[in-house]
Amino acid sequence: MSGLTAQHFGLVGRGVLAEGNFADITVFDAARIIDTATFEQPVAQATGITCVFVNGNMAWRDGATTGTRAGTVIRRGDRA
Repeated sequence: MSGLTAQHFGLVGRGVLAEGNFADITVFDAARIIDTATFEQPVAQATGITCVFVNGNMAWRDGATTGTRAGTVIRRGDRA
């Protein structure tokens, strides 16, 4: 799913977990994950997400940010 999207937009080194690539990974419990956002509360947190890694750095754990800001703006053809 993410590999085809990255390829379509020309995002080099993204979308596929492989050595040397950038990685954004969400670890969740499939039996517990629920999107709680509504039109009235569009930024409500989903439940069941254990942690999120952005570019290989833990950015979210147990319902709260870790303070790590590893994301970056990417453009077509960018690698870094």
